[in-house]
Amino acid sequence: MKACIAGRAATALVAVLTAAGAANLVHAQPNERSRQIAPLDQFPRDPLTIVTARGVHSFNVWIADTEARRTQGLMFVRTLRDDMGMLFTYGSPRPIALGMKNTLIPLDILFVRADGRISRILANVTPESLTRLESGESVLAGLELKGGTADRLGISPGARVIHPLFARP
Repeated sequence: MKACIAGRAATALVAVLTAAGAANLVHAQPNERSRQIAPLDQFPRDPLTIVTARGVHSFNVWIADTEARRTQGLMFVRTLRDDMGMLFTYGSPRPIALGMKNTLIPLDILFVRADGRISRILANVTPESLTRLESGESVLAGLELKGGTADRLGISPGARVIHPLFARP
């Protein structure tokens, strides 16, 4: 009888935890490879806006502003809401390269100049690819969004990213 009650309590706890996990903005599945991964709620977050010919698009992004955060990026994240992303900052303009090692979902990678203009977009980058994804020029940041977002919203090179990191015109 006690085992049956304990079993029902455990099942109820799993149901509550599953429901709580479903309410999260993203879901990362920890495993042996990800034990050193910091929870994304430990990353700073900021609102970010992209202005295109088709409109103004708002996002809430995690900020990867340290070497450890930039290295981790969106590793092991299994789902990402349409209005979420990660902004990789570097302090000063430079050529940068991002990677998809242990990244489980396709992403759009936008490279952003110091003035906030998007210089290059790599769309729907293949998950877990080991290819270096290079900016091709000096940029201040890289922005990762859910794969297909740039096409869906009409984001193209020249679009303006509004965030305190970038100089105002």
